[in-house]
Amino acid sequence: MIKRIWDITLTVSDLGRAVSFYENILGLQKKYEFRDYAGFDCGGVEIGLKTWGELEKPRKGEPCINFIVDDIDRSPV
Repeated sequence: MIKRIWDITLTVSDLGRAVSFYENILGLQKKYEFRDYAGFDCGGVEIGLKTWGELEKPRKGEPCINFIVDDIDRSPV
């Protein structure tokens, strides 16, 4: 059974611009920032912003949502 969402990661083309939007427009508090990733707290759920890696080809969309579950071995997915 799903207990809650752990994090949501979105891929962005311009990390600096996205970080500015999430901080200054949405008012989220940045937890940390690296060269190609920034994490924000959103009510106990992390919203992560990442850029494409050097070996990855850009694709539209492709968000990633991770869940906390009671028992991963008994999880149906």
